[in-house]
Amino acid sequence: MGKFTISLDFELGWGGMESQMWRYREKKGVFKNFRSVIERMTALLDDLEISLTWACVGAMVSNPEPSDFDHLPEPFRQNAVDFLKGSETFTHDGRDLLENLLKMRTKQDIGSHSFSHTRFHIDSFSDEAKLLDLKKGREALLSFDIEPKSFVYPVNQVSNLELLAEAGFSVARLPPKTPSSRSGKLTGAILGRTPSAKRHQVSQKFETEDGSMLYNWRNSRFRRALIDHQVRLGLQKISHADYHLHLWLHPFNLVEIDGLENGLYELLKKAAHLRDKGRLQICTMS
Repeated sequence: MGKFTISLDFELGWGGMESQMWRYREKKGVFKNFRSVIERMTALLDDLEISLTWACVGAMVSNPEPSDFDHLPEPFRQNAVDFLKGSETFTHDGRDLLENLLKMRTKQDIGSHSFSHTRFHIDSFSDEAKLLDLKKGREALLSFDIEPKSFVYPVNQVSNLELLAEAGFSVARLPPKTPSSRSGKLTGAILGRTPSAKRHQVSQKFETEDGSMLYNWRNSRFRRALIDHQVRLGLQKISHADYHLHLWLHPFNLVEIDGLENGLYELLKKAAHLRDKGRLQICTMS
């Protein structure tokens, strides 16, 4: 029997600090309207008894001060301070969203997406500062009595796996192993190829999980059709073989991309149906 996993980069506007995309999304009402999406989504997950992995930015669920970012290299420190000062509360503060998850009947896997969402591959970001950021992210969740085991790298940029284990995490999501060329990716999508989410033992207490695929069609009917095709064939593989499909997305994508919310809900219902028929397992990262 195969496995199916969905992980979420749970970050509100923190993920768009460097690009200033948070300003555009805030103006469009993405983060404000996101609250009603979470209410609908958590209700459905409870009805279907499905657990997902929510990789949460620590600063989003704490009461951060500008000094909390002194460990970051420039310009990321200043980006964080400016974002915190310039954004609306609902754009940077997601404590209400986390509380909604904790009230659910179906327990969710609350993981970490770092404290600040600073990119880990930056040369000026020292190992000491990275470890501090990881620990601050864990502490933010521990204040809610959550001990996170799952970790998702900001912007999928992998670095310093050994620091994750030192900080107390047991599994990290890695980017998918897909063709590097545009034509190779397109061919793979047309053929319905989906990367298998293989687990790799890094140490006795730490694993990685690769092969995840972004579930996001960016308002393109063509891309939507390709992803639907890939996911449909991926679910077929799961139900007939020992195969692991792992999809991920940003939850706020459900607000800004027409049809994505309903598409995800139909996918969750189909996965739950196959699970209830004994044809797949729905698993979190941890």
